[in-house]
Amino acid sequence: MTLLPEPPAPLPLPPRPSARHLAWFAIPAIALAAALAWHILPAPPPEPAPARIPRPPSVVGLGWIEPASTILRIAAPGNPDASRIATVAVEEGAAVAPGQLLATLDSAARAAAQVALAQAQVELRQHQLARQAADHAQLIAARTAALSRAQSAMLLAEAEHTRQRTLVATNAASRAAYDRAAYELATATATLQEAQAALARTQASPHGVPLDIAVATADLHASQADLAVAQAALEQARILAPIAGTVLTLRARPGERIGTEGLLDLGDTTRMRAVVEVYQTDIARIRAGQAVALRADALDPPIAGTVERIGHAVRRQTVINADPATATDARVVEVQVALPPEDSARVARLSRLQVTAVFAP
Repeated sequence: MTLLPEPPAPLPLPPRPSARHLAWFAIPAIALAAALAWHILPAPPPEPAPARIPRPPSVVGLGWIEPASTILRIAAPGNPDASRIATVAVEEGAAVAPGQLLATLDSAARAAAQVALAQAQVELRQHQLARQAADHAQLIAARTAALSRAQSAMLLAEAEHTRQRTLVATNAASRAAYDRAAYELATATATLQEAQAALARTQASPHGVPLDIAVATADLHASQADLAVAQAALEQARILAPIAGTVLTLRARPGERIGTEGLLDLGDTTRMRAVVEVYQTDIARIRAGQAVALRADALDPPIAGTVERIGHAVRRQTVINADPATATDARVVEVQVALPPEDSARVARLSRLQVTAVFAP
């Protein structure tokens, strides 16, 4: 029997690598893959530079030109419905001084007559008071003289009474003569007392003034009060200029009643300004002293002004442009812009001219 050779022994299997060994082999592979990806993949775009914040545009608003004193609408004092205009003493464009007569109402004639009547009453009361004072002085003088006569008579009666008493004591005179001297003394005493009382009553007064003079003085004061009322009515019938200025617009003529629009518009055009309506959302960007450019078709070149005053109230917009899409109920704040003297003179005759104001940033 033939013996077959024994098969060779199997080779021993290599030991299973541990997780630690696998990690060491994985790290180079990951690094190699990352390097390949860095060269194969496109580079990421650079980060954009931060955007610059645009500078806000200038604030723009609509406004108008007016006198720095504002435009005064002169109305009739008192009750204008009861009177009509009698005369108008000025014309449009006329310069007026404070207190100058602008117009007269038809109630002026009646008021002037009432003033004359009240003045006559005052003069009458003054004469009555003077007469009362003169009469009172004369009365005091008369009663003072009566008191002096009574005192003299009293002294004479006392002397006669003393003499008769001495004669009766020495039996040189009769008792009847003594009694007659005593009677005359008593009469003189009573007359003196009556004169003293009359003078005291004439000089006496609860307030230091005789009653008849106090009554006459009160009548005079009442007449003077009536005169003041009549003069006030006359002043209400005469419309005077409250300030120096220029008549800008006449709104009523002789024969008409003065309506709600008043008699005329008055303003001091020697110093002009602009009033600009700025939206409430932009008012925080407005400051005093800020430069403003005022533009209008009638202004060539534009006017340069400065912010003089910023209003303290939000109100409804009153000036709008011709764009039909413009909001007509916007909320605005009024800003007053001062004008230099040379530009103020340029617009002295352009009150209420609409302007566009551009505020410097």
